[in-house]
Amino acid sequence: PTGFAVAPSRSELDPDIWAFIGRDVYSWDTSNNDWDIGTEPQAIDLFYKNGVEFGVNVVAPAWYGGSDLSEVPLKYIYKEPTSATWTVSTEAEGAFKYMTKGRNSSGNEILWGGFGVADTGINVDGAHNDSTTTLALNANPSGTIAVNDIILVSGPGYRETMLVTAISSSNVTVIRGYGCTAAAHSDTDDVFLYQPHVVRSSSDPTNSGSWSSAVAIGEDDHPITGVVFDGDTDTLLVTKTDGVYSYTTDGQVRNITPLFRQFGNDQNFIGAYSWNNHILLPLGTGGLLDLNYAELTLKNLSFSIVAPDQTALHGVIVAMHGDPVNLFALLHDTSSDPE
Repeated sequence: PTGFAVAPSRSELDPDIWAFIGRDVYSWDTSNNDWDIGTEPQAIDLFYKNGVEFGVNVVAPAWYGGSDLSEVPLKYIYKEPTSATWTVSTEAEGAFKYMTKGRNSSGNEILWGGFGVADTGINVDGAHNDSTTTLALNANPSGTIAVNDIILVSGPGYRETMLVTAISSSNVTVIRGYGCTAAAHSDTDDVFLYQPHVVRSSSDPTNSGSWSSAVAIGEDDHPITGVVFDGDTDTLLVTKTDGVYSYTTDGQVRNITPLFRQFGNDQNFIGAYSWNNHILLPLGTGGLLDLNYAELTLKNLSFSIVAPDQTALHGVIVAMHGDPVNLFALLHDTSSDPE
């Protein structure tokens, strides 16, 4: 399993438990104590992460599992309480890598999505080989795509990220294979905005709802690695490879850990977790920091310090969870192959 979800029950008082295994969804059958496979939401090489309960629904982000641009966000799925199946988002902005629940300035519950891919509604006009640097589009992208944006062309299996350097009428000049291998693209292939540094919010993530405009958190060359909400201050904390950023209800964005600007790591803070007024931050090279947001101080809780002789515990923290009393951490054993 790559994730689990707790959803309101359709028949009993106890909630339904779901497990995500690859692109399949399974529900726990209490009558025979076994997992029952459900209807496959998307027939794509992907996997789902933990579901987020939001109102009466539960929402689960999807990550691409193929070899081209692996772990790029795909359309999230959600489950309504009376439905036996999961529904795929049809929103143009309905693809996020990370999600969390918070509140807006009015005190209303909202869902945050970070590291997004948005469908521009624009398509490639004609076939293009793997070296063409001027792409013809079927519409003028001005107002939707800007210089220095990263675009994602084609669907899963054939996707390529490109950096936009100029826009002229319905043509965009790009740097090909921007962080990936250049590929050929067919007529009418979709064009997406690849936004690893933005967050959006929604008060209704179903297909009847909508998402807010994108809010840029830092620069796009430092991707988001997690989103955590601090309920005491109604502040969204966005972890990125170069630090932890705060986004407050009045719209201010601030890097509250500038020391990581020179010490970034592409795995920094993945699996960040809020527990009992502690913001716990795993480091990409191994180790754990405790961020006190109220005082903006960091405490090193790395196992290499608190358990120096237990070298098997000095690896990267993969995931964390907890209850009101206990905190649980899943660690990579340093003696085993990280793959």
